[in-house]
Amino acid sequence: SVYCEKRNGICYLYHAMPSMTLNECLFANKLREMNIPYLYEMSVGGGVLPDFTLFIEDKVYFVELFGKLNDKVYREKQKEKIKKYEEMDIFAGGQLVLVDVTMGISMPIIEELLREIIENGAPEKMILGYSRCKYDKIEARKRACFD
Repeated sequence: SVYCEKRNGICYLYHAMPSMTLNECLFANKLREMNIPYLYEMSVGGGVLPDFTLFIEDKVYFVELFGKLNDKVYREKQKEKIKKYEEMDIFAGGQLVLVDVTMGISMPIIEELLREIIENGAPEKMILGYSRCKYDKIEARKRACFD
């Protein structure tokens, strides 16, 4: 089980999968809170491991949380990953959900995004997964945002 604990404005993660980032941990917690079934890093073929595969009614969505879009090498790698999705006919606005969490993650925004997916499907463009974040520069790996 994966869960986070917020203390003094900082979110600490416990019992996380070794490869799971803090943003992924928080996202997984929200999925559990909203009773949305999911798998973490389940291969869809072509060497593509989405961060999350969501199962909503009879639909399947693949979620990518982009945490370092300010890094050119990372950004180029993610562009290649999106091309691989497109080669498998998986597109943003269809089954692919793209979320920028470079500056942290806002749980109200994530909850709104998930409700939107449930009601209307995947958004066509990348969503900013943060807003008025509390960002502790010293504890950058322990960042969290709660509006």
